[in-house]
Amino acid sequence: MDTAAFLLSIAILHLAASLSPGPDSLLTVRNSLRGGTTDGFATLGGILLGVALQITLAMAGLTLLLDHLPAAQTVLAVAGAGFLAYLGMRSLRAGAAPAAEDSPAARRHPRTALAEGFATNLLNPKAIAYFISVFSLTLTPALPLRLRFTAALLMIAVQAAGFAALILLARTLRQRITPLMRPLDALSGIFFLLFAAAWLLHALRTA
Repeated sequence: MDTAAFLLSIAILHLAASLSPGPDSLLTVRNSLRGGTTDGFATLGGILLGVALQITLAMAGLTLLLDHLPAAQTVLAVAGAGFLAYLGMRSLRAGAAPAAEDSPAARRHPRTALAEGFATNLLNPKAIAYFISVFSLTLTPALPLRLRFTAALLMIAVQAAGFAALILLARTLRQRITPLMRPLDALSGIFFLLFAAAWLLHALRTA
């Protein structure tokens, strides 16, 4: 097996999967536009913590238990849907708030953005299904542990790089779209609610 080509394919696969439209990327862009690069990178830190935890559980084979525990999948999907609904309603409120409530004094501590990123990633049933498929079909226990560990670190690194690019892009756009921030908040709230509905439907299907 060509190790370099194998790792490159894993990197490309994970980069494409992580940057596809979803709650993680939406939250990162939304927090970067609203709170600047500090909030953006704090959100990314939380997401990467969630990814690292999911990879660790997948390498240990623990996430495979979810395939045999439909009730656990349902609970996870409902919890994730509830959290996204909370983010959606908060974004809608921010979109409707008077301009005075958008002052620097009203900004949040970066720990809040970090916690949001962690929860959004960890409660995503699609992300768990993705890691189960990657580690059961590609990064199997038949591969050397060192290769699987290298692939795991590479997945985290390419996601960090991809999302950092999103954050820096949001920084360049932030000053230009400041007058549109409240409509964008409302739009992101709608998308969060749509993702919440999709996760809730997933929970009903697995129940």
